[in-house]
Amino acid sequence: MSVTISGNSNIVLQVVQGTISGQGSTTSTSYTDTGLTVSITPTSSSSKVLVLVNLNGCLTLNGSTAMLVDLLRGSTSVCKFGEAGLNGGTNRNDFGDFAVSFLDSPATTSSTTYKVQAKSSGGGQVYWCNQTNNSISTITVLEIAA
Repeated sequence: MSVTISGNSNIVLQVVQGTISGQGSTTSTSYTDTGLTVSITPTSSSSKVLVLVNLNGCLTLNGSTAMLVDLLRGSTSVCKFGEAGLNGGTNRNDFGDFAVSFLDSPATTSSTTYKVQAKSSGGGQVYWCNQTNNSISTITVLEIAA
């Protein structure tokens, strides 16, 4: 979905959203694509892009493993967030959702892709979009006129 508005500065020019609903998981201690991605083509190189991420239905099967999440613009990390699920135990640890907002300045009018990656802190299994919760995850970007 994309909405475009013409007019004054400091308004929302575009809104674009990407979603995923299929369960994903990793045991990797390196960041792995979650499939949550969205692209936007800013109308001005002075525009800001507000990125809103909701990565839902997250859990670990080993309480001593944390799930770490990274937001990227292209291949560049712009915001790391996480450490959910770390409780020192050895049992399943449902921790629900990761949510983050980040105001970016991509300084381009070229198509720009934002994506979310995740990794396991200690090699234990971590999940997102856990099917038992029928969860949907979203990444929403808003172009803000400067």
